[in-house]
Amino acid sequence: MSQPRSTRPVVLVVDDEEEILALLRSLLERKGYAVRTAAEGRMALSLLEKEKVDLLLADLKMPGMNGFKLVQHVQRMFPDLPVVVMSGYGQQMAPMVAQLGVRHYIVKPIDFDSLLKLFNTLLRPAA
Repeated sequence: MSQPRSTRPVVLVVDDEEEILALLRSLLERKGYAVRTAAEGRMALSLLEKEKVDLLLADLKMPGMNGFKLVQHVQRMFPDLPVVVMSGYGQQMAPMVAQLGVRHYIVKPIDFDSLLKLFNTLLRPAA
């Protein structure tokens, strides 16, 4: 028997590249996640205020409210929400991400298997 749709973990993916949003939505939905998307930080915050999200995956470099500002707001407003940031700028952004207090950083192009393992770890119920 399949799980009811409402029990699927909800992941919010924030990226200004439509292709990345579409690809991640497709891959994550095939793995059983419910996926919401936003093209920039303000849109993401608006969605977070309206809907329960289990995990945030956000790009760092975006027009409007970038990933750094988004993460700062999310940490204040939703301190228990797991956050994973991604960047196409390699490891050079890792120190700035660490200063934000974010422990989970992935580099584009994304290794989808590693991303899924990370999501499984972050979304595993506490024992």
